[in-house]
Amino acid sequence: LDRPSLVQLMAVQGSVFLRSLFLMCLITDFNSLSAALGAVPLAANNLLSQLQMLISYGSDGFANAAEALVGEAVGQGRLDLVRAVLASVARWSAVVVLGYTAVYVFFGQRILEC
Repeated sequence: LDRPSLVQLMAVQGSVFLRSLFLMCLITDFNSLSAALGAVPLAANNLLSQLQMLISYGSDGFANAAEALVGEAVGQGRLDLVRAVLASVARWSAVVVLGYTAVYVFFGQRILEC
């Protein structure tokens, strides 16, 4: 790696590090504030945080798949395939979002009561 590439790589990694650090601080603060409200709000917020993590991992799956497929299409010089991949990922993302929304709307209270 040449020096400019290395500096650019470190700039990107530095941003990811700061994002992760701030996110961890936010989650810790959220849990601390929830604990101050009592055991029930702490448990409910913890459950909601776990569900949010599940959604995040699902979203990361779409992002990773899109990144790989778009990269392959760009490597082949096929702009039509790039557009098709992006359209497909957008459609499937919308389906998943609607599915999670339906679960929260129809079963949200039950989830929290378990």
